[in-house]
Amino acid sequence: MTDRSAWQSRVALILVTGACLEASHGAAAPPSPARSLHAVKGGSVKTAFPEGVAEAKAIVDQARASSVAAQAARTPRRPPTPTPAAPVRKVFDPKTSAPSPGGNGIHAVDGVTQGYAVTPGGYVTIRGAGFGDRMAQANVIGKFPNGAAALRVVDWRDDEVYALLPDIRGVVDHPIQIQVVTSDLKTYFLGGGRFIATREEIPWTTNVNRFLSFQGEGYGAPPASLDGAGNVERQVEGACSSTHGFGSGEDTLSLVKLGGGFVVVGLAASHGPDDTGETAASGGPGFREFAGAYRWEPWTGSRINFEWGVWKNVEGKQGSASSSCEWFSTYQISVVVSGPAGASPF
Repeated sequence: MTDRSAWQSRVALILVTGACLEASHGAAAPPSPARSLHAVKGGSVKTAFPEGVAEAKAIVDQARASSVAAQAARTPRRPPTPTPAAPVRKVFDPKTSAPSPGGNGIHAVDGVTQGYAVTPGGYVTIRGAGFGDRMAQANVIGKFPNGAAALRVVDWRDDEVYALLPDIRGVVDHPIQIQVVTSDLKTYFLGGGRFIATREEIPWTTNVNRFLSFQGEGYGAPPASLDGAGNVERQVEGACSSTHGFGSGEDTLSLVKLGGGFVVVGLAASHGPDDTGETAASGGPGFREFAGAYRWEPWTGSRINFEWGVWKNVEGKQGSASSSCEWFSTYQISVVVSGPAGASPF
């Protein structure tokens, strides 16, 4: 297997799929015992966030490009050449192994002095001078356990180190620097890089109100809020003769900007009952009716509206003074997030 194919086998392109959103629905937290027994049983609706999908893909593409750049910057092995009789002034060229006039140190990573990226399972080419002919140590310095991640050296030369960053989980994207420690303990650094973690897609059914801000709206509806489990519920019940219901409406959900390389790529909503019939929900005299719909509207930037309907259940004969009415609307949101494997956005 080639270096490139070995690395590519470790990185999967993350896109929102129906299966993932289905998993999000399946992982949804159960309703609280205090909620109605018919809380979330009506079905589910899903939506992908196009900007988030594009951003997640761009991060994966950048990680892939970094390893390709490392291989492109690597110098093929050449037979040794005789040492010149007199010193010759050489200018550093990222495509050659000549040292710079500045002397020993790291001159470039993957052919650039700034803006390079390092990712688990990816290779890195460190160019410079004064590394020595004996293999020593190269590290990525950053927000890792113990402050550093050791590179697995594949090839060591006085002017070049070619190495692999092993698998790492639980670390978010962050700025880094490369360190080379020679066999005689000289230490060289080059900053200006970025660690890009291996990506994974996770459906979140907790802390949902930390991913989304909520604004509710509905004609005559009781106030509602989005809780940490993603629940939004409205309910009015009482004697039909003295209780007034409410109409359908829509809520506005806005994504909260995440850091550390985490991106929301989709939402799913399981909703309450939307059935109709000529009997009450209990099976006795009465009827059931539904107005409105549960569905996502198109995204506007990082904001989306969710339309919600109202289910009405009448227990008892129509017109009877003892009949009871219930107007009920509920849905439960889960959030699909692409981000660093094994890490949390909070």
